[in-house]
Amino acid sequence: MLLLYAVLPVGAMVPEGMSRVDGTDVGVAFSEVQGPPPPEQAELVRFGEMVARLSATGALLPFRFGTVVEDREALEGLVAEREAEWLERLGAVRNKVEMVVHAERPATPAPDPPLTGREYVMSRVARVREHDQLVSALTLAVGDLASELRELRTTDGLRLAVLLPQGRVTDLCAALDEWQAEEPGRAAWATGPWPPFSFSSSEVAS
Repeated sequence: MLLLYAVLPVGAMVPEGMSRVDGTDVGVAFSEVQGPPPPEQAELVRFGEMVARLSATGALLPFRFGTVVEDREALEGLVAEREAEWLERLGAVRNKVEMVVHAERPATPAPDPPLTGREYVMSRVARVREHDQLVSALTLAVGDLASELRELRTTDGLRLAVLLPQGRVTDLCAALDEWQAEEPGRAAWATGPWPPFSFSSSEVAS
């Protein structure tokens, strides 16, 4: 069984411990495993470190953690099937990095528990509206710097993945500082830079 790390330009170097299957224009870095890795923190960190090592060689499209195929023949077939799409996507992320913007709304007093079904529905609508307003405000604040933006799932606050040129990371942080200063109580910060985990495309990471 093969654990897939990332799509790379054909012929790209891979670190010791990895192998590569090449198509005409792209290749896939992988390692041989006995089975899918367990979804444990240590394995997730190790996978991220391996992808980060690969990213030092140039543009790549990371696979979602735990993506496996049966053997080389299956991987060769996958490369042949998806090569045109992957080549186009590699061009979109070349010389770019992912930053993740974390944001929180100003603290407000907890509302009284809803007494009726209508009050419950209206409270849910209000929370969705507040969330959408936060997304719109942050998108406006950093959108000029970004090639692409994607909202990430989270159970607390907001996370917004931002794909931008490597040289614009400082500009992104400055834009967030300016955004925070516009309204007391706002909080926003960025982590990264990372390989473009959120921008491999909806298909590559599936």
